[in-house]
Amino acid sequence: GIPLGKPGFYVVEVASPTLGRTLLGRKATRYVATGALVTNMAVHFKWGQGPSLAWVTALDSATPVADAAVQVTDSCTGKPLAQGTTDSAGRLLIRSKLPQPQTYGGCDGDSHPLMVSARKGGDFSFTLTSWDKGLSPYDFDLPFEWDADPLRFHTVFDRTLIRAGEMVHMKHVVRRPIASGFAPVALKGVLRLTHRGSDTHYDLPVAIGRDGIGLSDWTAPKGTPQGDYDLSLIVGDQTIRSSQSVRVDEYRLPTMRASVAGPKEALVRPKTVPVSLFVGYLSGGGAANLPVSVRASFERATPSPKGWEGWSFGGSAMTEGVTPLDDDNRDMASPLPAVQLLALSLDRQGSARSNIAIPDSVRDGATLAVEMDYPDANGETLTAAQRFVLNPAALSLGIKTDGWLM
Repeated sequence: GIPLGKPGFYVVEVASPTLGRTLLGRKATRYVATGALVTNMAVHFKWGQGPSLAWVTALDSATPVADAAVQVTDSCTGKPLAQGTTDSAGRLLIRSKLPQPQTYGGCDGDSHPLMVSARKGGDFSFTLTSWDKGLSPYDFDLPFEWDADPLRFHTVFDRTLIRAGEMVHMKHVVRRPIASGFAPVALKGVLRLTHRGSDTHYDLPVAIGRDGIGLSDWTAPKGTPQGDYDLSLIVGDQTIRSSQSVRVDEYRLPTMRASVAGPKEALVRPKTVPVSLFVGYLSGGGAANLPVSVRASFERATPSPKGWEGWSFGGSAMTEGVTPLDDDNRDMASPLPAVQLLALSLDRQGSARSNIAIPDSVRDGATLAVEMDYPDANGETLTAAQRFVLNPAALSLGIKTDGWLM
């Protein structure tokens, strides 16, 4: 090896006539260069839309390095952008806003990687914002966004379903993310409601006050296309999109309420599932002698206990031999039982009980969906439903991996 006795960044170049003669086919010297950083300091950096943070730790002990001189520069032009000294915790808070760094590529374009260097005594170390292997958010299953949206836009509706000709009242909240949370923003812009599925849209002027709150109303015109209308806020040449929407549709208000109930305890390989049915009027009283239709269907499902997110439960038994596959190259499951149809009449209190038979083919784990259709007094046929998890055993075995690659 080559002795590198002092801390610092070294560029080592090796000259080899033998390698040049082998690769080039003639008498020539081949030069190979590499870089080596000899240091006991690790430099860390977190860029922010407002302040940014740099901190320095010792490689041999992982303890903070205080009183280290830190400098942030443009790695392409060498332009100094910020500097300071770390505190007793090895941190330097850079309050001035730094340009958004490039996290990939080189010096092409307007955005360049930033270089953050640290010096103390005779030691020197640095890091680049383009060094992200093993440090990216997705390496730790952390959420992140591709684009930094400077504003957050949210709307509170008095209701999200209206008929054509009716009015919806809206309260808009606009905030700007800052280091300590969110700050209100005052602005004037245009609220756009865009019909999902056509080019129809409506623009409304909107004014957001100093408290970051604004009010507006919208009356859906007669004859406007039915469906969902997505909200967006236009400020100058910037469009802030929202995942919220209001729906315009024709509907009748229900006059009755219904419920489907079953056992509260966990169902472990049951032979039957008792269900209780009820239909009553919103004004009070049960729907006496009302005819209803009950459907019971089964779905393949792997039960997952509540509170165990990120764990995988279930699985099928391993069998020797040839297994047929479906179009998606998955094992072809045995067909599910046919849908059970029951025609019932409620009693004088508007209730009824029934037992749903569970075939042996679904006792290894499935979901039972029970739906009850009943005629509402408004002239429509409405449905009440309930789902029941059929567990293959009282004990569930699960496994959790360390990351998404496993």
